[in-house]
Amino acid sequence: MKTDIKKHENGGAKSWIKAHLSDIIPVLGLILVLVFFNAVSGGKVFTKTNFNTLFNEAFSLLIVTYALIFVMAQGKNDMSLGGVVALAAALAAHASSISGNLVLPVALLVGLLCGLLNGLIVTEFRIDSFIATIAMSFILKGFVELLLQSGVQSIPIKMMMLDSQQLKITVAIVFGIISFILFKYTMFGKHCRAIGSRLEVCRQSGVRVKLVQYGSYVFTGLASGLVAFFFLIRSGAANIGTASNLEFNALQALMLGGVLITGGSSVKFRSAVIGSITMAALANGMTLWGVETLTQQLIKGFIFLIVIALTFERKSVEVIK
Repeated sequence: MKTDIKKHENGGAKSWIKAHLSDIIPVLGLILVLVFFNAVSGGKVFTKTNFNTLFNEAFSLLIVTYALIFVMAQGKNDMSLGGVVALAAALAAHASSISGNLVLPVALLVGLLCGLLNGLIVTEFRIDSFIATIAMSFILKGFVELLLQSGVQSIPIKMMMLDSQQLKITVAIVFGIISFILFKYTMFGKHCRAIGSRLEVCRQSGVRVKLVQYGSYVFTGLASGLVAFFFLIRSGAANIGTASNLEFNALQALMLGGVLITGGSSVKFRSAVIGSITMAALANGMTLWGVETLTQQLIKGFIFLIVIALTFERKSVEVIK
């Protein structure tokens, strides 16, 4: 009798671990990254000064992944994030020559319009989201180069006084709470996950799929505009290299956090937080360890492949032709 009970308990534990493996791995990965780099850097990771640095590296990723998760939950993607941020920063910097009060509204408006355009291309023209948004990224970065012919567009120096850790923490928390509520408890968030699971079923059930897709891209655009504003007040200027590789870092962050590329009901909002912190911890830890930039990219790539191999749900992927 006791043997049967033990077998039942062991079987139950194994079943629970198997069912929650995709949730456990990202958390264990984050812990491993923090502990490992704290050890090899001589305890520099868990210091107050480094926590500030780590948060600054994670901030932009947190904001964009809070929004990008709505797109990825549908099995779609947005590879134009860096281009949207760069264009929003460039136009907002130009607007600052008229009035500093225009910087935030212009950045948000540009992000919103870019998101709307992405939604139009993906939903109305039915172009694959990955291809469409990569093309949009090239177009937007081309416009940035035209706008910034001198290479840099500065903002008034006094605006850099707005860059404070307290403000960023407040924005990250508030924006995160709003995004979490939208994703977890509203019909918009539920429909995003449902579309990723069963697109045709959603259409037949009366879900306004196009409207949901428009909304997710607009929200991602607004998040990009917000990131552009904070980039400006931190660096003091917009340049051609603004937000370089942001879209790839955001994609990696969400997938390291456990988000499947196919989206669906299994997508959890916490993946945005865990993945963003993991990506920031990787970059920060390797810098503290003295790893060169090119080597950092190689290491990130290998870690990314390993995590995807462990968490990727192959059964849900359609055959690619």
